[in-house]
This record gives sequence, structure tokens and C-alpha cells, in this order.
Amino acid sequence: MFGFGLKAKTERVLSDVFFHTVAPSMRPIFNGIVAQGKGSGQNEYSIAFLFMMITMNSLVEPFESHGMMIDTYNDSTDEEKETVKKFIEGHAARILKNLHLANSPESDIKEMLQPILEKVGLAEGEALPEEHEEDSEEGDGKLSKLMEFLEIYKSILLMHLTFIDVCEGTKYLSDYQKKFVLGLQYLGVADFLGQTLEADDMTVMAAFAAKTADAGPDAIFGWDISEAGQMFRRMTDVQTESWAQKIMINGGQSAQSQFSQKDDADKLPLLAVYEDLELMKEVSKNI
Repeated sequence: MFGFGLKAKTERVLSDVFFHTVAPSMRPIFNGIVAQGKGSGQNEYSIAFLFMMITMNSLVEPFESHGMMIDTYNDSTDEEKETVKKFIEGHAARILKNLHLANSPESDIKEMLQPILEKVGLAEGEALPEEHEEDSEEGDGKLSKLMEFLEIYKSILLMHLTFIDVCEGTKYLSDYQKKFVLGLQYLGVADFLGQTLEADDMTVMAAFAAKTADAGPDAIFGWDISEAGQMFRRMTDVQTESWAQKIMINGGQSAQSQFSQKDDADKLPLLAVYEDLELMKEVSKNI
């Protein structure tokens, strides 16, 4: 029972502090880290920090495959490297900000974190968050603004819901899959709006998670907290798949079109993906 409780607590830290869920491919590694942490008396924060550092390191550390060394980070484009750098910088900042909650020696955690930061050109101090009140207010302001824009766009999604079933591609989808596609489109909308506001990824995911759990008669999805959490984790798991990215890109482009207020803008831009028969077959196969 203790082991199960520690695993659940660690996943809660990953969710609350890092807005991160354990991908299926990382589940064996996560379970092993929890078991190891339990044996050495580590608490959920120490284990969560270790897991996040392993996750971050996997993005920049070369690995061997079929007798060949693969270096995905150094072989990436400058844009891809910048994305990895921001991911590591943000999560490192959260680790350093919450060091006092771990029961592992702070020096050990910093020692493990340092080489990861160096691989993306960051010194430890650059990832350490500065406790300026104006920075906190700016972050809160971006979250509030993003929530406001997502609320405005909610009415557009609800309008699309009434027309989805006339699209040919929906014949391949269950009601659950239709809402899943709409959820991915909404995630694309959130990403576009987040970039417009220059909000970080964590702010975007926090706002999106909150809106998918909306309740009441005008809720988009009608999910309870548990269902919304499951859908959110599933969406974050598949968001790097090519078919999911097509759907998210459509969501972002539709938001750009809608907020441009051009007279010739498509009034129902989200319906395009539901007319893509091959794409909808991919959704039916993968969800």
C-alpha cells in the first residue's frame, strides 16, 4: 500500500508542479524510480525531481541504436533546440524553486541538474527563478488573459459542434472520438493564443486543462473532473503524433482566422479536419 501511495503522490507532484504526465513509454522507468526511491526513503518530491531530470536528459543525451550513436539534439534544427532549451529551463526552474520540499540533499539534486543545463547552454543560476512580484503579476495576467480568450472561443467550438455530424469523416468516429478531435483542436487554439500572449507552455497547459474541465449547461465537452483529467493526459500523450499535430494546427489556424476579423474568413474553419477521411480513419484507429 505504501508503494502505491508513493507512486500516486509522485504523479500528483508531476501534475501540480510540472503540469506533466507520465507517458506510456516512460511508465516502466517511472515505476522503477518510484521503487528505488521507496527503498532509499525518498519522498515524492525527490522522486519527481529525479524523474523530470531523467526526462530532460533524454532530450539531449546521445543514445545507441542498432550499433549506431544517435544524437537527436545536436542534429536538430535551431528552432527544435530552442524548444528543448525552454522545456529544460522551465522545469529546472521549478525544481530549484521547490528544492526545500525534497528530502534528498539539495547539493545532490543540483549536481545532477547542472550537466543537463550545461548541455543546452544554461548555467544553474539562469534557471533559478527570480522572486520579483512584478514577474508573478505578469504571469498571472497572461493566464487570466488566456483564460478569457479561451472562454470567448468556447462559443465558436459550441457552434461547430452543431455541424460536425454533417461532415463525411465523422462516419468513422464515435461520439467520444468526435469530442477528442475537438479537444485537440482546442489545444491548438490554446497554443496559438499562448504564443500570441508570449505565455510559456506551462501557462498554456494550465489554462487548457481548466477549460476542458468546465461544468454547467454551456460546457464544451460535458466531462467530469475525472474524465477531463483522463482526456487531458491522453491528449498530451498523442500531441506529438503526426495525425494529432494536423488537427492541432487546424485549431491554431482557425483561431488566427477567427480573431483576424476578416470579412472573407471561413466561419466554420474547424470542420475541415472532419472532411479529411484519411485523417479521421487515423483518429478512429489510434483513439
